[in-house]
Amino acid sequence: MKALQFNVTVPQWIALKSIGVFSERVFYKSPIGTLKLVEIPAPEPINNNWAIVKTRYCGFCGSDFNLILLHDSPMASPFTSFPCIIGHEVCGTIEEPGNTGFKKGQRVVINPMLSCAVRQLPLCPSCQKGRPANCENFANGTIAPGMFTGICKDINGGFAEYLPAHSAQLFAIPDTISDKMAVLVEPFSVALQAIYDNMPHNSDTICIIGCGVIGLMLIRALRALNCKAKVAVIEPSKFHRQKALSYGADDVLQGDLLKHAALYTDGKVYTPMFGPKIMQGGFDRVFDTVGSTKTFSLAINIARAGGQISLVGITNKLSYDPTPLWLKLLTIKSVYGYGFIREGSKTKHIFEKSLELMKKMPDIETMVTHTFSIEQYKEMIEVNQSKGLYKAIKTAVVF
Repeated sequence: MKALQFNVTVPQWIALKSIGVFSERVFYKSPIGTLKLVEIPAPEPINNNWAIVKTRYCGFCGSDFNLILLHDSPMASPFTSFPCIIGHEVCGTIEEPGNTGFKKGQRVVINPMLSCAVRQLPLCPSCQKGRPANCENFANGTIAPGMFTGICKDINGGFAEYLPAHSAQLFAIPDTISDKMAVLVEPFSVALQAIYDNMPHNSDTICIIGCGVIGLMLIRALRALNCKAKVAVIEPSKFHRQKALSYGADDVLQGDLLKHAALYTDGKVYTPMFGPKIMQGGFDRVFDTVGSTKTFSLAINIARAGGQISLVGITNKLSYDPTPLWLKLLTIKSVYGYGFIREGSKTKHIFEKSLELMKKMPDIETMVTHTFSIEQYKEMIEVNQSKGLYKAIKTAVVF
């Protein structure tokens, strides 16, 4: 079967980092690129606890883009293994159910995390606490290193017609949710978990920096949870700003961002002897979905004293002045993946909560703006390089 394979060696990494500054196309359109369309055998179940899923949709994630362009920190490399078939935003149908409790033909979404339960290991402290996405055994157990399906050489991802999935990874899709909606469950769950980890009050003011898929999902998740907090967004793309407002954001901050943030929150901007300005007062909660030095520095500057910043975007290095951190007693919330949440006396996985909320959001499927065949992967990558130009939100391969 055809599949999108990622691979990189140390010499290749050095060469691409040097040449790639001139054109990103070298990463996926050259003989030394990291991504290639290959032929691989169809997977077989690892044991009876594993099913084979026939892929219907696989979404292209920002983390896939960063992986291909080698933007990720090498520090995470012990928890990956190559070559691997990428793709972790997957919905499909059960082809071979094994002993998973699912039936052939049943529609499912896949929680991609390859944690202790999947690796047939005793639960580590993170898994015991209900956060398998932060498992301490991603490099151990019965399968090769890999934090999630798509960056593990033993478990091919969703950019292939079939993939294996452990019973602990599978969630049934309700009849009222289309396949096109279901491919959004994984990114929606990322946003929803970020909110549960930094739950706002209705009286709060919130700023979301970046209105790509996760930024827009944050808005949708907040409103789906009936959160009445005021939400302002910061986003360079006019198309994505308009989408943010249509999904429930209250305002857009543009131009002099510090000045406008101060006006919006009744804060005040101060000018030091030299260097960047600093703001007092500000937003109760800031969600930074970009995670760059520029956006993180802005996030800690526009937060009020005692405020909380969720660092949702992933980058490999940050350089910033920490003065606002200690001056304002800020709390930084790291965000990665998802796990289990408590609702009253019940515990449920965030995927279950996402599916529950999405039943009431049939229009969410319009966030899948572009679909491609597996052979059109280069075109899909180029659309993701210029999302504002193409008016793209979520792109996906459809089988």
